[in-house]
Amino acid sequence: EGGDPAGGVALALRASDAAKIGQLVLQEGRSGAGQLLSSEWIRRQTTSHVLLGPTTVLADATYGYHTWVDRGRDATVFWGYGGQFVWIVPSKQLVVVTAANWRGVADYGFQQASPIAQFVATRILPAAR
Repeated sequence: EGGDPAGGVALALRASDAAKIGQLVLQEGRSGAGQLLSSEWIRRQTTSHVLLGPTTVLADATYGYHTWVDRGRDATVFWGYGGQFVWIVPSKQLVVVTAANWRGVADYGFQQASPIAQFVATRILPAAR
């Protein structure tokens, strides 16, 4: 309304496009031979600015610039509505994307999260080497 964009909501991406953004963050803004975003911006985006503590999905949650940071798992997480997550784990060179459309699931709350995200956090990330 009024022509102002709402940067924190209503972004719809295909899982493959979300993975590309995750890979761009993993590569500190590089894509191929080009630097699309400054590595300094990526560092600022994924730096903890607000300390939050543990959630049902994040072991030690903090918040960067529109980005969750799980210091307990060395992961950056984009947390979307209804089961949409992008996990970026630099120490494992790993990007994991989940896509779901669970209407009515209040997965933004700190006490609730989708079972898919819990599976990634407790099974996939620990198994990745």
